[in-house]
Amino acid sequence: MKNRYFSMIGFLFLSSAAWATAPVVGTWELKSFIRITVEGKEIPWCKSPFGLLTYTQDGFMSATINCDKSTPADAPSQSYGNLLLYAGTYWKDGEKTIVHLVKNSSDLNLIGKKLPRTVQTLTDKALVLTGDAANGKGRFVIEWTRAKK
Repeated sequence: MKNRYFSMIGFLFLSSAAWATAPVVGTWELKSFIRITVEGKEIPWCKSPFGLLTYTQDGFMSATINCDKSTPADAPSQSYGNLLLYAGTYWKDGEKTIVHLVKNSSDLNLIGKKLPRTVQTLTDKALVLTGDAANGKGRFVIEWTRAKK
């Protein structure tokens, strides 16, 4: 899995047509969450992450990410107590960025922050987002699949 997403970053371009034909609006289920250190090492966020990401038509969003109880003590998620929840608003910024403005969070340090997310993939069934780690030490890649009832 080493650098499989970041090798594509320079080559992917999300056209406006993708936003129209495969809108981000809806609910997504977490498929994987990888943290990439500044040295390029890929580290799973936690053991068996699960969660939901929801974007509403009127510009609100929420993200919930939980981890298996047996997550190793050195996993990145441990600094958040293996639970990361936040909600707020979102907007499109350019051709391949979604910005989350955090209004409420399980991590009080995130409240009021703008969290830009680069859209690497957006189809009717898949969403891959990347961004900088909150602590400024590396990046992350989060894969989501369209949720089914």
